[in-house]
Amino acid sequence: MTSEEYRVAKIDGRDVPWDPSQLRQIQEHPCFNAGACHAFGRMHLAVAPKCNIQCNY
Repeated sequence: MTSEEYRVAKIDGRDVPWDPSQLRQIQEHPCFNAGACHAFGRMHLAVAPKCNIQCNY
């Protein structure tokens, strides 16, 4: 899939292409998986000077 074929989300007035690999990572991540919400605990630790909540699981 080329960048011209990516679906686009409008964020703050800008068109941002969806990245398929990032979407796949989000779907498999226990924090965003509805089936995992009762099996795993999660805690966000703000350790960066500017928290961006991108843990790259």
